Amino acid sequence: MKKIIILSLILFTCSYAGKAQDKKYTTDDFCKVKWFIKSVNFNEQDIKYTEAQKEDNWMIFHKDGKHEVTNNGKTTEAATWEYDKKESLFTLKDNGDETKQKIIKLTASELVLQGDFGGKVLTFYLEK
Repeated sequence: MKKIIILSLILFTCSYAGKAQDKKYTTDDFCKVKWFIKSVNFNEQDIKYTEAQKEDNWMIFHKDGKHEVTNNGKTTEAATWEYDKKESLFTLKDNGDETKQKIIKLTASELVLQGDFGGKVLTFYLEK
């Protein structure tokens, strides 16, 4: 009997851990938050942002599909986004350009996005 209980607990734990890893994020998980860029990994080089640079480099995903981005202090409000929950994939559109970025990690304080930009993989590390 003791073996059955232990086996049941192991199976329950494994199935629960598998579900946590396969989490499909909802827009409530990342919308209406100002995400500051902490660092970018480009071509296997980490580019870390200082506190002052973070203030000038951020993004907000609005629930209405607008994507507000500030890059080096210049804000773009014309960008839009769509989210594929099944794939955890963003499609970002700005002035006719379209990029796709996958959510690699999302916690209460951190968002990691990865996308292909002209054959180069960029990973964005963002924080609240």
